[in-house]
Amino acid sequence: MTDVQTERDVVDVLMTDHHEVEAIFVELESRQGTPEHRRQLADVVIAELVRHAVAEEVHVYPAARKALPDGDKLAEHEIAEHSDAERTMKELESVDPSDPRFDELLATLTATIRHHVRDEENDLFPRLRAACAREELVELAGKGGGGEEVGADPAAPGRAGPPAGEQAARPGRRPGRPDPRRAQRPAHLDAGAAREVLTTGRGGHAPGTGGVAAAVCQGV
Repeated sequence: MTDVQTERDVVDVLMTDHHEVEAIFVELESRQGTPEHRRQLADVVIAELVRHAVAEEVHVYPAARKALPDGDKLAEHEIAEHSDAERTMKELESVDPSDPRFDELLATLTATIRHHVRDEENDLFPRLRAACAREELVELAGKGGGGEEVGADPAAPGRAGPPAGEQAARPGRRPGRPDPRRAQRPAHLDAGAAREVLTTGRGGHAPGTGGVAAAVCQGV
């Protein structure tokens, strides 16, 4: 029998995502490497952020709505922050790294995401752990389907996975996650869900049904 107390819960998984995205931001902020390398890094971070936002909107925010007295308000606030980031990512997607706007947009995106991360790690995540049973949070971490964690990156049904070898990871990384240091494009997100979200936008969704997740479901 698996010991629930030793398994990663959904907060563990999402905080790992936060740390990995921050590592990419730090590398981009250093302005080191060729324009092509920086473009690849930007593509990786956009795909990672879209995937992460979908996991939160599909699995975590509904749990917050159910478990917390102000869960609806909190979830709508977090989804609104996703919308802000999405608009910036849409612009960043089409800007060449040699354009001064690239670093301006990157700075805006970085500030938005860092604020969002602080909100979640200082407020939402501790409150979820206090309000939800440990078993429920561990179960949420496995909601990616087929045994994958919420933070993992499986190809959606009917969509081709990444090329062979693309998901090779450095030691300690979960299978199925793009490695920021290799600056590989996760094909099933870059050419699929992530690009579709940034191209089509989220449209007019009712409260509680919008966000990146809704846009992915519409576009893919």
